[in-house]
Amino acid sequence: MTLITNKFDYKTIERKSINGKRKYLTPDGKAVASVTSILDSTKDKTHLIAWKKRVGETKAQEIVTEASGVGTRMHKYLEDYIADWPNWPTPGSNPYAQQAHKMASQIRENVLDSHVTEIWGSEVQLYHPKIY
Repeated sequence: MTLITNKFDYKTIERKSINGKRKYLTPDGKAVASVTSILDSTKDKTHLIAWKKRVGETKAQEIVTEASGVGTRMHKYLEDYIADWPNWPTPGSNPYAQQAHKMASQIRENVLDSHVTEIWGSEVQLYHPKIY
């Protein structure tokens, strides 16, 4: 069973790397940047640069890698829950997986299970002709 209501027919959009940047090939033949790429290239990195100088490059990379891993795992718990509802995944014994599971549990309990009544897609690619 799933929480997803098949309300729309999402078309697959091919992903491709062009000059080291992630691009999506739209049905009309254009290559557009991912939202992540756009946000990354437009954000103010002043505070991030200062933080890296303060803690050192090695420690900063360690923190970024750990946080990214926890965030990715948390995202996967929620994605799996939506796809295989009502089954809730278990974290295993890894402390980072347990931390991610605890964070995902908060989102599940305080948002998904209490406020969301319908989901139209999960991890789908969206495209609008002439806009994005």
